[in-house]
Parts: sequence; structure tokens; C-alpha cells
Amino acid sequence: MMLILQDYCSTEFIVSRSRFISEAFPVTCGDEVRNLLKRQKEKYSDATHVVHAFCTGLQGENLGTSDAGEPSGTAGKPMLEVIKGSKVTNILITATRYFGGTLLGTGGLVRAYSDCAKKVLEIARVEEYIAKEDFSLSLSYNEHERIRKILLDLGCEILAENFSETVKITGRIPQKDFSELQLTVKNATGGKIIL
Repeated sequence: MMLILQDYCSTEFIVSRSRFISEAFPVTCGDEVRNLLKRQKEKYSDATHVVHAFCTGLQGENLGTSDAGEPSGTAGKPMLEVIKGSKVTNILITATRYFGGTLLGTGGLVRAYSDCAKKVLEIARVEEYIAKEDFSLSLSYNEHERIRKILLDLGCEILAENFSETVKITGRIPQKDFSELQLTVKNATGGKIIL
């Protein structure tokens, strides 16, 4: 079972006068990772290091790290190991370090960057990954309330409702329930409304 990060979160702490800012971002692909990393490096251009680790894919199959100038294997890799152990995917964690004047040594760096990932994951809001299907349907104003209730009763997440000549509802439902939703809406409307 994989977990998915739901929204951004951050934390910070001090280790031997070095300040560490740890941030977690929900991501789904390499382009998002690259764009966020670019923004983080610009935002923290005065920092000593902006380290990262990420994991994407429904099985956590896409992985990447950077030590960002720290000794090889002491920053990004320890963070990635924490991510892998947490079973969280579609996540980018950045750890920004402002050097405090005291060298931490390789063991100290590994601990500090592992803690960056652990501390932000402790406060992260995650949910079990469930494959979901997006849908849309158009209906009359007369049918709106009745069909909306059916959607909610079946566990649909309603993403938007647009009211013009007709009402267009877009939503999301677990893939395993999509066929039942199609059949229920079809039966409830005599086949007039199709997802």
C-alpha cells in the first residue's frame, strides 16, 4: 500500500547552529520536481545548500536525489531512504541548510538530513493511494439535486458544478466504483444522462 502526500508542509530545526528548513511538496512528475527545485534554489539563493529527494509513481518507482554540494551520499540519499521507508510517493522533500559554523562530519550530516525528512513527514497529511476516475455529466436544473445526492451517496468527490443552459458536474470516484456509478445514473435517469 502506497501513501500520497496531500499538501505542502514544512518544519525547521537547528543542529549545532546550522539551520535546516525541511519542506515537502506533492508532485506527480519530473517536470513538477524540476520547476519546484528551480523555485527553491531561487528562494534560498543565500543558503549554503538546498538538498532534495523525491519519489513519484504509483509504486514509488521514480526516484531522485541531490547532495547539492554536501559530501557524496550524506544528504539526498539519507532523505530518500526515509521517504522509501514511509511508503509515501508523489513527494519532493527539500532540505535547506544555513551553515552555522560547526562541521557536522559525515555521520552528523546523515543524521541531520535523515531528520529533515523524518520531521516533515511526521506533520505531513497523507492518504492511502486509491486509483480514481474523473467523470463529467450534463443535466437539467430539474435533475440537479436528485443526481447530486446520488453522486454524493456513492462517494463521489464533486470537483466543479457549472450552471449555464444545463448543469455540468465534474467529479472523481474510485475506479472500482465507476461502473456502479454509470449504471446507477443511467437507471435513475432512464438512460438520459451518461457519464
